Amino acid sequence: MDSLLNGILKVLSRGRVTIFAFHKVPLEKDPLRPDELNLSEFVRLLDVIQSCFDIVPLSHALQNVQNNTSVRRMGCLTFDDGYSDWMDGVVPLLRERNLHATFFIATQQLIGNAIWNERIRHAVQCMPSSELGRSLAEAELASASEMADRIRILSYFE
Repeated sequence: MDSLLNGILKVLSRGRVTIFAFHKVPLEKDPLRPDELNLSEFVRLLDVIQSCFDIVPLSHALQNVQNNTSVRRMGCLTFDDGYSDWMDGVVPLLRERNLHATFFIATQQLIGNAIWNERIRHAVQCMPSSELGRSLAEAELASASEMADRIRILSYFE
């Protein structure tokens, strides 16, 4: 699988800057977000990215694009929103590998006011196992007693 991804990345990135945008990279899987990368999966993906790209700061890549100069294949890592678990996982990993990244931080999230989608996730996570009624779209929702039901509920908001 990694070699297939490696090949796809090489073909798609020819002569361009590729920006890899990430959000939350939790240390462990969140049962409500089974498709979200956790830290160990991020490490594997980062191995593939590093094998295909020279990871450069975003400002460096923009300057090279403006000047029409480039390195082998430039890749940039960006992280959006601002999650405290970055400090325990992503940041030490990037330092260990001497990699640059750009962090776009919603500062209110770091002082206790989670962004709207995280508040919804938390509400669904804490919801009692009972009938929910109707969603915002007036679609009938089943019981939230099963994790699959809670995942489906969250999908209405993503």
